[in-house]
Amino acid sequence: MQSALFTQLIVPMAKVPRQVLRLLKIHLNKLNDPSLDLPQKRQRTGDAILCMLGDMNTSFNDALKSTEPLPLPHVTPPAEIFASLQMIPDVARCDMLKSYGKLILNECLFQALMELPMDTMKEWLLMLNEKNSN
Repeated sequence: MQSALFTQLIVPMAKVPRQVLRLLKIHLNKLNDPSLDLPQKRQRTGDAILCMLGDMNTSFNDALKSTEPLPLPHVTPPAEIFASLQMIPDVARCDMLKSYGKLILNECLFQALMELPMDTMKEWLLMLNEKNSN
């Protein structure tokens, strides 16, 4: 390709001095030199980010296609909570209803109550009611 380009340029310029032709040939050789330091291409970080997002989207969609059913959270029925409160001795009706209103909203509180020994349940419920009424 270099010699063809050189020939195309030289043939019409038969009357150009030899020194100019030599310089032209040197410049053409430099253009075709692979070791020539060319500026690096600009990194396409936007394309890379979009590519990663595509991979994340694919893995997310794959996760959604899972055939395993998700486990349902354990929810204690309100009737069971009320029955548990009625078993606690010497709890006033007003305190029992306040505690019931809090325990049906918060499964964690009910589980904590059920882990306590029977003789401390009343005191804990009263502290729970005092804490939230202040």
